[in-house]
Amino acid sequence: MKNLRLIIALSFILVIATASQTGDACETQDDCPSLHSCTDNICVHKKLFPITAREVIGTIIILVMNALLTAGGVGGGAAYVPYIMLLFEVVLTKSIAYAYVCVFGGGIGNMINAIFLKSPRTKRYLCNYDMNLVILPALMVGVMIGLILQRIFPPLVTNIILLIVLAYSMYKNYMKLKVTLKKEKHEKAQALTHHNVKAVEMAKQQPVEIQPTHTETALQAKEQEEAEIIPGIEEYDVEHEQDQAQAPKTEGDNDEELAKIKSEESNRNQAVMTHETPRETPKETGKLLALPTQEDPLTKRRHEIEQQELKFPWLKFALLFINIAIIIVVGIIRGTKKFSPVVGVDWSCGWDFLWFGLGIVFYSLAAVLNIYLVNKWQQEKVRVKYEFLPEEPLLDMRRIIILLIVSVAAGIVGAIVALGGALIIAPSLLDFGMPPVSAAATTGMFLIFSMFNAMFGAILNKGVTGAEIAWFLPLAILFSFVSAKAVMWYVKKTGKQSVILLILIAVIFLGFGCVIYNLINGMVENSHQQTTFTGVC
Repeated sequence: MKNLRLIIALSFILVIATASQTGDACETQDDCPSLHSCTDNICVHKKLFPITAREVIGTIIILVMNALLTAGGVGGGAAYVPYIMLLFEVVLTKSIAYAYVCVFGGGIGNMINAIFLKSPRTKRYLCNYDMNLVILPALMVGVMIGLILQRIFPPLVTNIILLIVLAYSMYKNYMKLKVTLKKEKHEKAQALTHHNVKAVEMAKQQPVEIQPTHTETALQAKEQEEAEIIPGIEEYDVEHEQDQAQAPKTEGDNDEELAKIKSEESNRNQAVMTHETPRETPKETGKLLALPTQEDPLTKRRHEIEQQELKFPWLKFALLFINIAIIIVVGIIRGTKKFSPVVGVDWSCGWDFLWFGLGIVFYSLAAVLNIYLVNKWQQEKVRVKYEFLPEEPLLDMRRIIILLIVSVAAGIVGAIVALGGALIIAPSLLDFGMPPVSAAATTGMFLIFSMFNAMFGAILNKGVTGAEIAWFLPLAILFSFVSAKAVMWYVKKTGKQSVILLILIAVIFLGFGCVIYNLINGMVENSHQQTTFTGVC
């Protein structure tokens, strides 16, 4: 993390003297900032290719930050949108489009690691698909609304919203970090105590070998020497010899003693036969014991549900992918100002809002269907007294309503400032008691769908080119795959899930500072542009 801060600081030094001035008048190349050219007396940003060394360094910094955030299950494009503006000398809308591609690619890389990942303790999938079914349609409704607001809001409003989101996320993750660190410290102390107790018990169970004293060793050596000299000598019982010497040597006494010994032996044999000889089990009794016991129907159903939870939920996964189909179909039919609708209708603001409204209706219907199914599955678990684990907390109607409200808000804010919505939703999952690693896997799943919608919209609006997607997307997948695998390996090895929260807090904190710098710099250079609202269409 120190190295990352150093790289970012050096990058700031390189670019702090310049700011994006695309569209400004110019006479020579010197009038335009770096990565721009003076074309027809206007400063125009260069195309991505041929790529420069500065853009390569900027790409590495951005993708490292993106990989760390997606490893924590948070898209966090908002955290590094300011870095994109500074490193690539692009305007806010362009930097947001780049962030869409990076977050989407990062989500894919994270999903490849997490989709089939199970908890080593409970053997349950870390990704909670029931939560995703509730969150995703509501998130998409918020994204549709947020895309409209993004057109209207000036950079000042966008940056203020961004600061609020980052501050909220830092606070919630910091509070969860304190609890997680305390829990990990307690578990470590318990494990150490258990290890010490077990070591003491094992030491008690081991036989202690008593070493003979010097005197005993000398006597044993002397006896061995005598036995070798007189090989025919036999040991005898001294006490038995003394008893025989003291006892009278009469025949009557011998007969009585012999009869007594025989009587004792007879009684002993009878007792052994009575108490130790196994009894023969009747055939009828054996048949009764062989019959299987009747299992309670509720217990049987609970066992069936537990076995289902160990299998991959293909049905739930397929329901999530239906959202992708809705995104593509609605986007192609609706079209944009720069991408004509495929149905042959001329694009207009009214046509655009019609399909925005229909998209919200489609996702609302999907949300109702998903909530019905999830509530049905949850009620069935409650009926059979299913044990809800931290990875899969109970989703009663109160929690479902909370998720719906938070998801719509996250979608609105996410579309405005290039978030996957996870920065807002993840703290709610942690409040439900989910471990950080499970919350990261869960948010990483819907991150893909929400960012695909945003990226697809940027493509239709020609906010990002095919060459830019071809550059950022594969690299984002690779960086995030490696980073997520490394983080999961570390968590599995050490058991410290707090590392995920530490990564989130560190990167978000850096982004928070960068947003403040960018906001001040923008207001100083062009306050009018920073505060002017634009039209909806």
